[in-house]
Amino acid sequence: MDLNKEKKDIYVNWKLKQKSISRDFKFENFKQALDFMNKVGKFCETINHHPNWYNAYNVVKIELTTHDLGGLSNLDFKLAKKIDSIYNSFGK
Repeated sequence: MDLNKEKKDIYVNWKLKQKSISRDFKFENFKQALDFMNKVGKFCETINHHPNWYNAYNVVKIELTTHDLGGLSNLDFKLAKKIDSIYNSFGK
């Protein structure tokens, strides 16, 4: 997989590492952050691909990797695009 090509397909806010991509999302309050996590979680269940994530009040930190492969797959980039779309639905 050409990671540089895949990187161009997601927003510049995602940080590309050798085996993962990550991004921080900031919200106005905890409720918005929790609503975002619930929406992302529901989508993750439909594709059976789940993020590593952390929440501290109004910030959600997400890291995506494909554990079975020990690195990145197209599924990570697909999920990143969907997460960006969900985030944008919050008016961000």
